[in-house]
Amino acid sequence: MMEFLMKQERLITRMLVLFYIIGAIGFMIPAFSSVFYQLTPLALLITFIFVLLYHEKTFNTKTILVFIFIYFIGLLIEIMGVKTGVIFGSYSYGSGLGIKLWETPLIIGINWLLLTYTTHSIVNKWKITPLFRIFAASSMMLIYDLILEQAAPYMDMWSFSALEVPLKNYIVWFLLAFFFHTLFTFFKIDTTNKMASKIFIMQFLFFAVLTLYFKIAI
Repeated sequence: MMEFLMKQERLITRMLVLFYIIGAIGFMIPAFSSVFYQLTPLALLITFIFVLLYHEKTFNTKTILVFIFIYFIGLLIEIMGVKTGVIFGSYSYGSGLGIKLWETPLIIGINWLLLTYTTHSIVNKWKITPLFRIFAASSMMLIYDLILEQAAPYMDMWSFSALEVPLKNYIVWFLLAFFFHTLFTFFKIDTTNKMASKIFIMQFLFFAVLTLYFKIAI
């Protein structure tokens, strides 16, 4: 399976690029945007599956347990955040991310895991100390969130009660990312993956383009 995927890497990359381009255009066309809102959780799940398929090492028990832990901690923190309004600020989820548990989309834990994995895979290639890798990967996730937060309300994913995203949202986002990357580093989770960096860049550009569009057109 892995050998086949490696041989088809260029083709699959092009397919994913096309996938995100179609998605971005779909959100920009009012007649189709409502359909694409509903497809967002499916698109995120498909992206996550492709990342897993290109994971080059065996999924041992340690890796699986860390993945499960990050999924549930990410989901739990978000549930607490929605319920209390204390952690990230006062915010609520729309219908753009699918099925919810206690007003929080189940897919949000996957999003935390996906971002942690892809950014860790990127910085793991850099010849710097583990602490700087953790800091760099967490910073990448923070920059990603700075863009994502601008597009999220327009995509019916989530929105804050205040007009501006609270500063503590970004602080907690960075700290949580730092914690997750510390886990990856401490347990030596191997994230060797030829697709991870490409997918992170695709997602970043996808939300950057949509943010620009929403700010100009709406």
